[in-house]
Amino acid sequence: MNKAGNDDAESRITIATWEILQEFGFLPDPAVSSDHRPGLSFDFGNFKLSASAVMSKYFHPIVLFTGILSTPRTLAEVIFETPRGLSREMMAAWIVWNLDRHADHRRFQPTHEMSWLELGRQNQHLLPWEIARAQRAIEAAEYAARPHCTVDRSVLRLAFNTLEASFARASPSDPIVVAFDGRVLSFLCADVEAAVVATGKPWPMNCHIPMEVLRERLPKRLTRPQVLVGIWKGRLEIDRARIPVTEEIRVQ
Repeated sequence: MNKAGNDDAESRITIATWEILQEFGFLPDPAVSSDHRPGLSFDFGNFKLSASAVMSKYFHPIVLFTGILSTPRTLAEVIFETPRGLSREMMAAWIVWNLDRHADHRRFQPTHEMSWLELGRQNQHLLPWEIARAQRAIEAAEYAARPHCTVDRSVLRLAFNTLEASFARASPSDPIVVAFDGRVLSFLCADVEAAVVATGKPWPMNCHIPMEVLRERLPKRLTRPQVLVGIWKGRLEIDRARIPVTEEIRVQ
């Protein structure tokens, strides 16, 4: 698309954004400097919020919102930006989130309540940072539920010593099988099993790792008295070490 086409598309996005704001009750305000004229403002009765179409410091088209929010206990400069082209629900959520953030008790209270404030509070989950926070919470829960167990450091070190002795008997490509049955964590290499007592729930799968990979990646130092051993996203975790797994075999 050429520059004229880009300008036309951006103009349509800006106009659509301005229409949403005017649906909310923002009114043309010649005192507000804006690339898309006139700028807009909204009078909440106890607070005036201005909206300007400008370029961000990264040269992206944005809507810049500004105002001074005064409460009996605080005086705050409100300044935040949104992309242009947001949906009605997301625009409301973006504005309300920022107003609540600057208000007493973290909830903005205008002199006269308007319906789009509640629309914004009901759609906070649409905001990018809220989506990211929810995704982090999901990943944290998945990580906590991953196959893992806890092993005493001194006992695990003895198992590593047994493994080192068996490496000489194995081919570099031979798989080492790592498994945990809810009581014993085992490393099977060249018909030699290094087994240690561990605490946790039985793993639903055994993992296979080439001998040369495990030998290279085994941690030389275990940093905690109780060591976490687990499987996460195709890697065997041993303390701080992350060792690629070539195959995961579900336990029958």
